[in-house]
Amino acid sequence: MVGVRKQVDRWSYYHRLAGMGLASRLADAEHTITVELLPDPPDRTVPIEEAQRLNQYDPAAFEGVALYIGAIRIVGEPAGG
Repeated sequence: MVGVRKQVDRWSYYHRLAGMGLASRLADAEHTITVELLPDPPDRTVPIEEAQRLNQYDPAAFEGVALYIGAIRIVGEPAGG
């Protein structure tokens, strides 16, 4: 399964926890997931407008591309035990 997931919404003007399902209903076997950030920043028009509306706009917060992984949930046993 290959795909692109959008993680930018109107609340993306601050760091917050947001869940992202990467796989479900897989066979009971070993699987590998690779997460890759695309080099081009996503369209951030909506969260910028929301931050400006709330007087919380910081241009530096919208530079570049980043992903902060806070937790990974695995159902089953990780490979290697």
